[in-house]
Amino acid sequence: MLEKRWVIRDTLSDSCAAAFSEYNSVIAQLLYNRGITSREAADAFLHPDATPLADPLLLKDMDKAVERIRKAIGTQEKIVVYGDYDVDGVCSTVIVGQLIKQLGGLVSFYIPERVEEGYGLNREAIEKLAHSGTRLLITVDCGIASRLEVATANSLGMDVIITDHHHVPDELPQACAIINPKQAGCSYPFKELAGAGVAYQLVRALEQSYDTSSSHDPIDLVALATVADIVPLVGENRSIVARGLQVINAAQRIGLRALIEASGYEPGQIDSYHLGFHLGPRLNAAGRLAHARTAVRLFLSTDTAEADRLARELTDLNTERQALTQEILALADAQAQEQLAERLLIVRGEEWPAGVVGLVAGKLCERYYRPVIVMEQGSEMSRGSARSISGFHITEALTACESLLVRYGGHAMAAGFELQNTELPAFIRCMQTQAQAGLRDEDLLPELSIDADIPLAAITYDLYHILEQCRPFGYGNPRPVFLTRRVRKDDLRLMGRENDHLRLRVSQDGNAISAVGFSLGELFAELEEADRLDIVYTIDENEWQGVCSLQLTLKDVRPAAS
Repeated sequence: MLEKRWVIRDTLSDSCAAAFSEYNSVIAQLLYNRGITSREAADAFLHPDATPLADPLLLKDMDKAVERIRKAIGTQEKIVVYGDYDVDGVCSTVIVGQLIKQLGGLVSFYIPERVEEGYGLNREAIEKLAHSGTRLLITVDCGIASRLEVATANSLGMDVIITDHHHVPDELPQACAIINPKQAGCSYPFKELAGAGVAYQLVRALEQSYDTSSSHDPIDLVALATVADIVPLVGENRSIVARGLQVINAAQRIGLRALIEASGYEPGQIDSYHLGFHLGPRLNAAGRLAHARTAVRLFLSTDTAEADRLARELTDLNTERQALTQEILALADAQAQEQLAERLLIVRGEEWPAGVVGLVAGKLCERYYRPVIVMEQGSEMSRGSARSISGFHITEALTACESLLVRYGGHAMAAGFELQNTELPAFIRCMQTQAQAGLRDEDLLPELSIDADIPLAAITYDLYHILEQCRPFGYGNPRPVFLTRRVRKDDLRLMGRENDHLRLRVSQDGNAISAVGFSLGELFAELEEADRLDIVYTIDENEWQGVCSLQLTLKDVRPAAS
């Protein structure tokens, strides 16, 4: 288990303390830790469902995109919405396609097959779509790095509208409109939308131009994609997820209700955790092991029996995906352990399923806390997925090696790419050079950010309910983390099938509370010998036999200094 650096956030400044004087002191500190320094920003953070999104026409080229789509609808040109095979791509495809169909457009969907076609636009698909009569191609959650493919589409008589949120390359495709808040010259104030967030703003702009509204606000799918794509839950993304969860829990979409029930939950129980760890993986399993059209059909379904069948199919695929991930992880980990002197781990294997290499990269990245590339090596081509750590922008590193790549795309923490096997040695050298230059030794020690140092006496249901105001939690807005020093321990024991978890009670000055430490079992012997402990934790609620009580979920624990 990697040692973590405990970093306690700076104490609330005097000016912010004055601005937040009406708030509980812990909430004030949490707001300050999240970069919120004004009362207006604090109110928006604490009431995200009441915060509106910016005008979609602030997105560069939005007016051009709306005009071109309206023309295509009016003249009954064949329109294809071209998406990606992950949750963000699937949701974006449904969001845009459904509205264009509602507006009377002649629209169909295209999502590439992961193994045969790979990520993003590909020439074979473009040629096939052109020969079928497609005249307008709208990309969602992809396309920003597809300069050559867009040129092919143009040469075959197709106009292309790109909607994307990924890293913007220096040279853009020659599309008739490019909508990406990260591109230069875009005045849209929030830059961290998911692909579905960008697609949603396109839909809103179209609705405004027709002075109409969708028969069903797709904010539920936008929220699901926002969490599943691990974009920061700050700013507009918090508003999207907060509002979307209300719609999700009302279960207005038949397919989403079926997916919730197949996951073992009921509408009304769903929060951002369930989106990221239960619903999202089931949807991603379609694109990883079969075809993402199954997930698209689920969200388009209006028949309960069909939706239930598709949701069960996705659940079965996810179970298969979990087993396959563990099998490949064992092989990849053996290679990774031989490279621990490096700052970037690069592992590869023949016939490793393309659908799980990204998951394996994520698990290795978490295990060893360094950037990881996992590649499926074919006879002539290799496809890879990369996952990174804070401070190392993996897509910028790939950009530095782009002359060696056939295609690539992604953002700071995750990316995908494809290259010829003849370029593998040069690519590995190039990426290792980028990591060597961009990472210091201290960057490879995971940081555990702590919001505040508090006594056990401060842990009450009043505090718990205050902390719940910070929902939705997720990447960019994690559950608040606290430190309490020199607690006594009692009833320390191991639990779990592999004895890899801890359970204990801790006490301080007459205040006691239960605690669990998942995956902290290897610390048992060291803690058993200690008289006092320093603990870092989140505050959660545990229900047992109908009785609710507060419980600490340990993030890390150490013997206290004498």
